[in-house]
Amino acid sequence: MEVIVNLLPIVTGGGLQNALSFLSSFADNSNGGEFVFLVRKDTDIHIQCQSRGLATIPVGNCNKERFKFEMSAKSRFRKGQVCFTLFGPVMLGTSGHLINVVGCAYSNLFYPEIPFWSYLPFFVRMKKEAIDLYRRHQLSKGDFWIFETEALKKRAIELCHFPYERVGVVQMAVSTLVSRSNANPETMRGLSKKCGERFKFLFLSGAHPNKRLHLLPSIGSQMLQMGHENFTFITTFEENTPYAMFVLSEIEKHGLSNHFVNVGKVSPSDVSSLIASIDCICTFSLLESFSNNFVEAWKMEVPLIVTDGDWSRLSCGEGALYVRPDSPKECAETLIAISSDKLLASSQVLKGSLQLDTYLDAGMKLRLYLEYIAKAAEIGCCPKENKKIKWF
Repeated sequence: MEVIVNLLPIVTGGGLQNALSFLSSFADNSNGGEFVFLVRKDTDIHIQCQSRGLATIPVGNCNKERFKFEMSAKSRFRKGQVCFTLFGPVMLGTSGHLINVVGCAYSNLFYPEIPFWSYLPFFVRMKKEAIDLYRRHQLSKGDFWIFETEALKKRAIELCHFPYERVGVVQMAVSTLVSRSNANPETMRGLSKKCGERFKFLFLSGAHPNKRLHLLPSIGSQMLQMGHENFTFITTFEENTPYAMFVLSEIEKHGLSNHFVNVGKVSPSDVSSLIASIDCICTFSLLESFSNNFVEAWKMEVPLIVTDGDWSRLSCGEGALYVRPDSPKECAETLIAISSDKLLASSQVLKGSLQLDTYLDAGMKLRLYLEYIAKAAEIGCCPKENKKIKWF
């Protein structure tokens, strides 16, 4: 039976990185003839599928075309086919027709105690919360769910009553694109010239308030007040959004322009070169399902500093130093320590390597996905069980 692999929800960021790694591993380790991939036309995902000889159904690269396609999906595919959505909600109109296996990375849907959108103006916040309602509704229509962490699986079962026999976990693996051998020396030289010789902290993310980049100016100011000037914060966001412009204005207002370098959006193929050019990776998000930054730091052998939370500690163990980014003094002390103490940095690199050993490699990750897909095909749809799912 042909399995549908739905990659339409994936556009940019960590999802794109994971999708490209998934396709690379898939082409090397499975029988592609049994699968057909739904892709946005002329995107990196579409191009990689073509280059690897994978069967695709291209859809116009906009939400309108995606909506039209999803509304026709019931008539396009046979009843009882398995549809695996790597990340994202069930396709519209396919519940009860397809066996929907759903990869879920929407961590905020399962943490009601964290006011994820509270920073937004009222009407913008209402729009975001309406989108979350839609996501919850569509996730509830799945037949099998795959989470990235045990923490999310536990919350889904205990707080939302997901049927435990239809829930699985596939831990993240380092992207096949990320390794020291994939770092381009010419690209590294350009980055090093742009970023300077100071100790470089990398914040590898887009400009989204969940990443809390707006806290960096206060943290940097605190470091200067404590007499520490040997640092540069490296960011990777596009500068044309309101939030990005706010962050840039805060940097200037704090007089920290000489300690910030924004290299702009980084393509998946350049991630290795960027990480090889810096000294430490930081993830100061309010909440994550799992961050690619974790395994990328460990694989590239650089120290990792992350927000202190249950989601981060369960994923990182001793492979990270933990901070409260909303406490500038505490955070500054940790950043100064890692940039001043080579033994501490080396120790964290070693602990990161040990933590990485507890994770799957890309091939093992793919095999576990395929096992869950086969299990979902065997047990079929679950219209009765998913009606028991209750949100907050």
